[in-house]
Amino acid sequence: MRIRLIIIVMILLALFGCKNKEKEAPKPLQFASAEGCADCHESIYNEWKASMHAKSAPMNDKVHAAVFKMTGNDIKTGSKYGKVPVCVKCHVPIAALDGEKDLTKKPIYAEGVTCTFCHKIKGLKKGDDRGLGAHAYEFYTDNTFASGMKDAKKLAHGTASLALYKKSEYCGGCHNKRSNSKGVNVCNTYEEYETSRFSKTLQCQNCHMKPSREGLVADASDKKSKLHDHGSTGGHNIEQVKSGVSLKLNVKKDKNIVQVTLKNKNTGHNMPTAAPLRQMYLKVTQLDAKGDVIAENYKDNPKEDPNALFVLAFEDAKGNVGVPPWKAVKIAFDKRLKPNEIRLAFYDLAGDKVKKVRAELYYRLIPEKLAKGNDFDEYTTKAHLIAQEEVTIK
Repeated sequence: MRIRLIIIVMILLALFGCKNKEKEAPKPLQFASAEGCADCHESIYNEWKASMHAKSAPMNDKVHAAVFKMTGNDIKTGSKYGKVPVCVKCHVPIAALDGEKDLTKKPIYAEGVTCTFCHKIKGLKKGDDRGLGAHAYEFYTDNTFASGMKDAKKLAHGTASLALYKKSEYCGGCHNKRSNSKGVNVCNTYEEYETSRFSKTLQCQNCHMKPSREGLVADASDKKSKLHDHGSTGGHNIEQVKSGVSLKLNVKKDKNIVQVTLKNKNTGHNMPTAAPLRQMYLKVTQLDAKGDVIAENYKDNPKEDPNALFVLAFEDAKGNVGVPPWKAVKIAFDKRLKPNEIRLAFYDLAGDKVKKVRAELYYRLIPEKLAKGNDFDEYTTKAHLIAQEEVTIK
């Protein structure tokens, strides 16, 4: 009788024990600090450490910190409604996955878009399950770290080779369709790319993670590979911004016309793109033989010339145009250069005394008004000259 009872218990365990095991809750995601990655991937770690990905959290970026505060958020208590701020989903993705509003709770939150967040991604969610930022992705819950390398060896951790890591969709989870609390789309870089001709031939990584050198992926690697730049350069790299747009100045003296031709020549998205605070503007100056100014397209503010300002502008509930994106109820206008767009600007030549015409294109990371009200570094606040040309009139 006792033996029969033992056999029955064993059968029940075999039948129902396995089913219970199948219903176990998934293991919580475990993200290690980038400091651990540096032990084997030092050169790649150093590139990431200097990137905007590493500085994306409001604790490490003064501009983000200022905007974070202006929108009613606090790094300890979250949004003004006591919830996880929506910007955390992209800028502090591990906190978003933890559902944590206190960004000081774990040191790894200060690492922003850290190594293990990106390299534990195994896919993109589909349909209604797909959220914004961190919630757009599916992750490995074991010791697997993925990349686009086909011959990665399993040394300190498991590896996986995924084609996704070489595709623009990989970036699209964060760099796309960011709406403010009123449903106004304020950042749409990936969709801009998808609708451009560049989406047929190039991936985001071709420009923003170019192969930078030959080297060892890890200290224990037995052969060199083409290493992709983990600095992920973009709008904060002025040299890269310069490479995206061209300016041509043509003075037609017989017709008394000054023509400026601008082209968004090398980018698969609008210029400028991403952070809606960015702007470009055109300055056209006509000078006499002594170098004194005879005419200019605006005196104090690019807004004086409707052809001069290239910006995504927002409108608030009172009809005010040029408000910050978090106050917008709709888009007032979008004058940014579309991918591969050529735009012309015409001005009257101001008489025979004009001996030189100068055209300059400037780029700002943040508006001048915001720059004046906060303690930001000069690189962030200055107007960067990204293209220029002069024509001497004989």
